[in-house]
Amino acid sequence: MKVYQNAKILNRFNDGPSSDKDEVPEDLYNSKIINIGKISLPDDKRVEGGLCIDYIPQNSDEIKRLLLGYNDLGMWIVFNKKKSKAKER
Repeated sequence: MKVYQNAKILNRFNDGPSSDKDEVPEDLYNSKIINIGKISLPDDKRVEGGLCIDYIPQNSDEIKRLLLGYNDLGMWIVFNKKKSKAKER
C-alpha cells in the first residue's frame, strides 16, 4: 500500500493513441469534482475503458467533462469539453 501512497502522479499522457502528449487541463486544478466514474467506449477498440470526471472549474458556472481513455499501453485524453451550465444549488 505504501507504494501507491507515495507514487508520483504524472500530469502528462503520452503512451496512448493520441501522440499530442496531452496534459491535464489547467482548469481541473482547484475545481469542484461533481462526478467521477468509469464508462465504456464501445466505438474505440483500442480502449479498455474510460475514466470520466465531471467538474466545475474554480470561479465558473460551467460543468466540464474530462474523459480519459486507457488500455495496457497507457492513458490519454479522449474528450475535454463543456457539458452544461451548473444549476443553482
